[in-house]
Amino acid sequence: MGVQLFVYLVVVILNLALKGLVAAKTEAAGEECRITRCSHHGPEIRFPFWVKDQQPEHCGHPAFRVSCHWKDPFVELQYLLNTSLQGIQLLFSVERRVVSISYTSQEIELFDTYGTKNLTLVSTSMLSPHATVPLIFQERSLYKSINTSFLSCPSGVFGESIFVTSLDGENFPVYYFQDFTSTSEPSIASCTKVFSSSLPNYLIVKYPWSIRSWSTPNCRKCEAKGEYCKLMNNETSSNVKTADHSTICFPRGRHQSSIKPIAGIIPGTTLFVLVLVVLLSYIIRSYRQKKYDELKIEMFLTDYKAMKPTRYSYGDIKKITSQSFTNDLEVISESE
Repeated sequence: MGVQLFVYLVVVILNLALKGLVAAKTEAAGEECRITRCSHHGPEIRFPFWVKDQQPEHCGHPAFRVSCHWKDPFVELQYLLNTSLQGIQLLFSVERRVVSISYTSQEIELFDTYGTKNLTLVSTSMLSPHATVPLIFQERSLYKSINTSFLSCPSGVFGESIFVTSLDGENFPVYYFQDFTSTSEPSIASCTKVFSSSLPNYLIVKYPWSIRSWSTPNCRKCEAKGEYCKLMNNETSSNVKTADHSTICFPRGRHQSSIKPIAGIIPGTTLFVLVLVVLLSYIIRSYRQKKYDELKIEMFLTDYKAMKPTRYSYGDIKKITSQSFTNDLEVISESE
């Protein structure tokens, strides 16, 4: 009976542990994409944005990656621009500090920290399909493109220089000038043109503050209904309404309530497991004690059997004692 109960409890504990692991995995999947901030007073970061090194990429859109530096959120702006070089495009990336995010109007307010601009030449044949998508962030006001020439110049030339990464991964310095700059000027007469490209003016002219907007992914319908938005999976439930071709809406309470159930489940589960452990320890100890007692009895019976004791009846004992008494009397009379 004890062995059967022991096996039953082991099965129950393993079953509960398996269910706990599945539940924990499910909760963790929701927790990893929860709403977060880089600081207490910072803007709310949620889909389509996601935090690098804190959340997986599937929590947002790949182009909306946010990095937390010194408790400030930074977003990397990337633009893919055509160049005068055949089959080669220019990938322009720069970091901006995020001041505020409006998810209703899908606008983000940025502050230019005059950080390093990264320019990389990429082959169109090596680009992934999503790399040819138009600019993710657009200037709120209409912008104009400025034809810009990138020149290789000797040292001492007056102008702004920047490093460009070539196709083989090497960095080389270039100077960039707007095309309305006369190439006959002494400062650039000795330069050699490497390539040219058409850049938006806000990438060249330094604006301390700027407001950008995004159109894809489109979550305006979800925000208007007071709901959250996320990327659509291949499998969607029938009770979830589709917002557009790439996103779906879901109630806001899902993110906020995901932490509370865990706080309530953990103490109850811990107490239940503790009771099971104590009960299991008691059963194991009782089982071992019973086996020990049975072994002692068995050893006693074995030793008792090895002694081969002789059994006598009352009549036999009386005869023995009477004969012994008679013998004693005979010995005494002879000695006298």
